Amino acid sequence: MKLTTNRGSEILGNASLISDYVRRSHINISSTSGITGETSGAHYAAAKGGIIAFTKALSSEFSQYGITVNAIAPSKIETDMLWGSLDEKGKETLLKKIPVRRFGKSEEIASLALFLASDKAGYITGESIVASGGYR
Repeated sequence: MKLTTNRGSEILGNASLISDYVRRSHINISSTSGITGETSGAHYAAAKGGIIAFTKALSSEFSQYGITVNAIAPSKIETDMLWGSLDEKGKETLLKKIPVRRFGKSEEIASLALFLASDKAGYITGESIVASGGYR
């Protein structure tokens, strides 16, 4: 599975590649910007919103084949993209707006992807799961 930060509107991650014992699923990575529109650029929000719509459409088409399709919409995750956009004062200000008072970790997003790829999530499809620490 490939987890990366934003690289335009590419579709990221095919969880069916994790191993032979994982059921068939497809997981896209979007952003809360695709839901809220909040971002530093309309193009970013539009691309991430497009991934969410694409996820719903693929789910409708592929469910009949036993393939689930979901998206993860993270926000404020410790990545080079986030750190590159904030100085120390900006980090402190942003942390005050996140109810859990910390930034998310990429490992938490990977764990969510593994859950969505597992049999335990076999009834979940066409959804965008927000991982934001409560940030809105």
